[in-house]
Amino acid sequence: VAQLAGIPSGVIRAAKKRLADLETQAARTNPQADLFSAPGNAEDAPPQPQHPALEALRAAEPDTLSPRDALELLYQLRRLLD
Repeated sequence: VAQLAGIPSGVIRAAKKRLADLETQAARTNPQADLFSAPGNAEDAPPQPQHPALEALRAAEPDTLSPRDALELLYQLRRLLD
C-alpha cells in the first residue's frame, strides 16, 4: 500500500526494519501465551461456589428413590432454580 501511495522504497525498507525490531523487542519482553493451553493452574484457583440445585442433585441417590420421592426431588430442584 505504501509503495502504491508513492512512498520511496528506502522509507519502506526502513519502516519494515523498524517494525521487525519492535516485534522482536515485544516478543522478548512480553511473549504471547499459548492460546490453546488451559488458563492458570486449576489447583491454585479458589473453589467456585456450587449452586444449591447442583448440590441437592449430587446428594440424591436415584436408585433408592421411590417414584413419589423422585417427583418431590424434581419439585425441590425446580424451587432451588427459581
